[in-house]
Amino acid sequence: MDIMAEKKGKYVQYEESQNPWETSESDFPEMGRPAEKLRFMLNYAVLAPSIYNIQPWIFKILDNEAYMYADMSRKLPIADPDHRQILISCGAALFNLKCAIEHFRYTYKMELCPSTTSPDLLATISLGNKSGQYYYRDNLFHAIKLRRTKWLRFKDQKIPDILLDNLKEVACLHNTWFQVVHLNDKDNVITDLIVQAKSALSKNRDFCNELASWLRSHNSSLDGLSSRTKGYSPLVSVLIPLLARNFKLGNSITTKNQDHILNTSTLAVLGTQDDTPLEWLHAGMSLQNILLHATTVGLSYSFVNDPIVVPELRKKLSEVLNREGYPQIFLRFGYSPDIEPTPRRPVGDVLI
Repeated sequence: MDIMAEKKGKYVQYEESQNPWETSESDFPEMGRPAEKLRFMLNYAVLAPSIYNIQPWIFKILDNEAYMYADMSRKLPIADPDHRQILISCGAALFNLKCAIEHFRYTYKMELCPSTTSPDLLATISLGNKSGQYYYRDNLFHAIKLRRTKWLRFKDQKIPDILLDNLKEVACLHNTWFQVVHLNDKDNVITDLIVQAKSALSKNRDFCNELASWLRSHNSSLDGLSSRTKGYSPLVSVLIPLLARNFKLGNSITTKNQDHILNTSTLAVLGTQDDTPLEWLHAGMSLQNILLHATTVGLSYSFVNDPIVVPELRKKLSEVLNREGYPQIFLRFGYSPDIEPTPRRPVGDVLI
């Protein structure tokens, strides 16, 4: 799509990429209008991770202001009945947008949950003037396009404690907590919770059908989970959506993912003190900050959210961790080879 940008009193055209992963910062419309700059920056916002890669965000741009809404047409009634994970996903996208604004050296104001009458309006972002200030998040901006959720088996390599301690400090910046869990034996209570959760969800027909609706057998789809990124062969990838609806075959697929998790020595839980929409947004921003920091030091990760999806097991997880508050995200960390990114919808598809 050709976007018009003003330069020295004239308009010049640049081609907006249909694939946000291919966005080049050199194309930033420095002389363009605020709305054009915000639109360009959204190419980085939409690269945030989201549950099932549903990309549950919508934006509206008016002059120098951007409005983020939760796209409830993409809600998950079974896996996410209270929309908690949708808001966490949107919080991650907001953090990417903050990084982009700061990278291009602009001031801004961001207000979360600004309206009590419009609950789907999650944030307003007002773009200010050019600033010469250096922001510490500049290195995180460059990590946005490098971040990957890796479902592969991780290498048998210990993570230095100092790296995990740094991630704890990052979580504190958002008033969230980050607790590391080391799986040193097979009888670990955490291990039992993971196994129980995966077993319960794999036997839930509605959950399996909902998950299957977001599984993609090829990489041409612009959303959803590509089976190829989970390490399945091309043949199995084609069959994955069907298999996910079949309990016995679905269990065999779940077992592969479960083995990867149980052979990971380092897990971590991200949590908040309260369990409100505002806290979920903060959790999402904290999550993305953590993931980008992890990316800068070569750490891989994937999600282990099953014990949090099952309400009674989420409560047990909190008790096992002996933490006040609410677990929001369960992660595993390690080292693995690089993979292709999951697809994203172009910015034009998420604008209203």
